[in-house]
Amino acid sequence: LSFDPVWGGPEQASFDALDSWDQRPEEGIQYYSGKAIYRKTLDIEKPTDGRLLLELGDVKDVAKVILNGQEVGVAWLPPFAADITDHIIAGENMLEIEVINSWRNRMIGDQQHPMDFELTRGILSAVPDWLKNGTPRPEQNRYTFATCPIFGKDDQLGKAGLLGPVRLKVANGVAPD
Repeated sequence: LSFDPVWGGPEQASFDALDSWDQRPEEGIQYYSGKAIYRKTLDIEKPTDGRLLLELGDVKDVAKVILNGQEVGVAWLPPFAADITDHIIAGENMLEIEVINSWRNRMIGDQQHPMDFELTRGILSAVPDWLKNGTPRPEQNRYTFATCPIFGKDDQLGKAGLLGPVRLKVANGVAPD
């Protein structure tokens, strides 16, 4: 699994199971918002009859399925699934599932660190100098900026990532090897 370090995530991470990112102990995953890519090599036989479906189970919030370097489809509401029949090859296949979650967790994570702009009654008082001048932020652990923050540091994190279960299913009901 890889996250974008520009948005505070680790470049690489391994999960023993499909866990929601908010349940992870690593701050860079727990508060991550953006795109993460799950990768897995599949060694399967192509079914001779029926369509081969990849069921993703639960996804928070959007998933793009890529098989052998070709985009198969985007799933943004249940049932999160993609027909991979025309993209699968007999033998080894590289599956990538790109998942993008909402900004909620990153914004809550940013509230754990000192503010580098001023608010008056919850609204931005003035555009901060670092933003006006295009200079680096003084608080390097903050990634988002909102003129009227909508989440506080004690708000509940949202579920995020590929939650599964992920299954291969032949549309005629016979499971592949």
